[in-house]
Amino acid sequence: MVAEFTHHQKTITLNAPLDSSGEGGDDDSDSSTPRQIVNFIGGIDLCDERYDDENHTLFRNLDTTYYDNFQQNNFPNADLCHGGPRELGGRIKQAPSLLSDCLMKIQDYPELFPTPQEAGDPDDGES
Repeated sequence: MVAEFTHHQKTITLNAPLDSSGEGGDDDSDSSTPRQIVNFIGGIDLCDERYDDENHTLFRNLDTTYYDNFQQNNFPNADLCHGGPRELGGRIKQAPSLLSDCLMKIQDYPELFPTPQEAGDPDDGES
């Protein structure tokens, strides 16, 4: 078993419309369109590059210093010629990274999420 950990973990949550198949579809901006919450969870694989410095030179120097720079060692043969991880639209639809219909009502789990209680007055003596 191989495990890889990163402090660059990303979570993207989308309020996406449902299409006729029940999958996420194109947004027609109609407020009556049924919608769903869709989450995409990934690590460094969401980005082509992870280097940056305190001056944030990464994006200013993409055509010089960082030209064709691809530091993605999580996936064998990953490179910009194959589209690179910046193709987020395709990654969002990839299972098992796609999570849908996984929200729960916290009121249904009082043992995990106790009802907040009002704090008493510290000068009252009964708190």
